[in-house]
Amino acid sequence: MNTPQLLINNAKQYPNEPAISIKDANGEWETDNWSEFLDYTMEISKSLLSLGIGPNEKISIYSYNRREWYSCYAAAQYINSVAVGIYHTCSSSEVDWIAGNSDSKIVFVGNNPNDNGETDKMPNHRLLSILDKLDKIEYVVLMEGVEKLEHTKIITWEEFISKGSTINDSNVKERNESINLESTASLIYTSGTTGNPKGVELTYDNWQFEVSRTEYFLEINQGDRYVSWLPLAHVFGQLVDNHVWIKNALHMYVVDSPLAIVDLPDPDNPEKNTVNPCFSVGGYTLCSSSTISGYENHSGNSNPLSNLLRSSVPEIFNDFIPFGTSSMGKYFFFSST
Repeated sequence: MNTPQLLINNAKQYPNEPAISIKDANGEWETDNWSEFLDYTMEISKSLLSLGIGPNEKISIYSYNRREWYSCYAAAQYINSVAVGIYHTCSSSEVDWIAGNSDSKIVFVGNNPNDNGETDKMPNHRLLSILDKLDKIEYVVLMEGVEKLEHTKIITWEEFISKGSTINDSNVKERNESINLESTASLIYTSGTTGNPKGVELTYDNWQFEVSRTEYFLEINQGDRYVSWLPLAHVFGQLVDNHVWIKNALHMYVVDSPLAIVDLPDPDNPEKNTVNPCFSVGGYTLCSSSTISGYENHSGNSNPLSNLLRSSVPEIFNDFIPFGTSSMGKYFFFSST
């Protein structure tokens, strides 16, 4: 079963169960249940159809993790189109390459939480500086709260959502039913260490297989709390945050900055914890051995991935936190190289 189908199932089986929580402007958690998240995704799907996004056509998402990122990604796949993630830290020239090379017709623009108030680090300003070069971009959609800059292609989130008002549910359903496993679901661009980033096509079949393999090492259940912090342009971030999240109907908390994972939660002051996650994930190049745990530290562990990681990074595995003893929950980590 592909991820869009799983999302529909979640709204039927767990309509009132929490799906995603994000802090509002006052720092308070706001939560959508699965029924609400599907409705939100449907709204976006309708607007994409109204703007002429067809099967296998691309939309780019240029932002750090936020509610609109997950829903735009889900909406693109829901209508058999293709989502392209762009890191929130990408420069103008990198955005020019990725959005242009992918033939994206729409770019959704959010925020860089670490821009320090400097406009030259803000995604909307970076995109504006090269927008006239991107002939195939038809619309730039600003996520909620993002400053609107003047350009004929730029529209607000409210304007975007209103464009779907004439599209019926049946139109979305028809497109959804056109999905086959060999259709491209997303494009993920590499780091570009040997030249410009290369776009890697992942089909619905690819994602379905990857998600099924996580059952061998992610011990999670429906409703488990999960902290999302890896940027969603990252392949592992997409796997867990966009696919495993839906497949297992987790309750995902989204940090407002990748640096916030350091403070959320606080293992020394558990009474202050607002999330108390069941698990989180990361790359060993980003996490210290004192804040992540992989597999139970006991003799006779036959898990091949565990053994591989132990042999690859023994200095980390020699000092990890065994399952069940950390107030921070279970932490899984993988090479992010």
